[in-house]
Amino acid sequence: MSNGFQASLPKGPRRTLGLAGMAVLSFTVWIVGAGACSRPKQEGTQPTVPRDPVYHELNTEEKAAVHEKLLLFARKNKQKKYQVTVSAEMGNAVRLRVGKDLGDLLQGAGLGFSPSENAKIGIYLDFPMTFRCSPRNAGDVKELISSLRGYIACAYTIKTDSTDPRLIRIYLNGTPLFDAKGRITFE
Repeated sequence: MSNGFQASLPKGPRRTLGLAGMAVLSFTVWIVGAGACSRPKQEGTQPTVPRDPVYHELNTEEKAAVHEKLLLFARKNKQKKYQVTVSAEMGNAVRLRVGKDLGDLLQGAGLGFSPSENAKIGIYLDFPMTFRCSPRNAGDVKELISSLRGYIACAYTIKTDSTDPRLIRIYLNGTPLFDAKGRITFE
């Protein structure tokens, strides 16, 4: 793949597809990028760059790059009028802050961000990040995820069980870890 990212599939009973695959009811992809992400600890690997659980704001250059990618995504999908919600599992103030920052980035790009209540308990706990959409929008969600790579790079899953074609829900679980530039992965 270009831009230094590689995809690898986790082991398990789930049906999985690579980044270029067709959408199915549920699929899983690991994003690993230029030291910006690693598999969770239970998989036996450690982050390749120092990670800090203390909140670090995304630096100005990285934020501008992510914002530009989100603007391109928003322009391309303007007619679809997506409404994006972000919900973070409660119990970790840093995770809640990441959810707010993610919402601010989406709103700044005109993606119809709609704040969501945070979840008292995690939703789709198998992954630190879950995207929920209708089956016909899974391709667009993969593009949205690609636009966010400069900010968040981690394991995620896409659930295509929503009946609303305009709604994209993002659920955050796990403990966010930051590199020196403020980029995030989850433990």
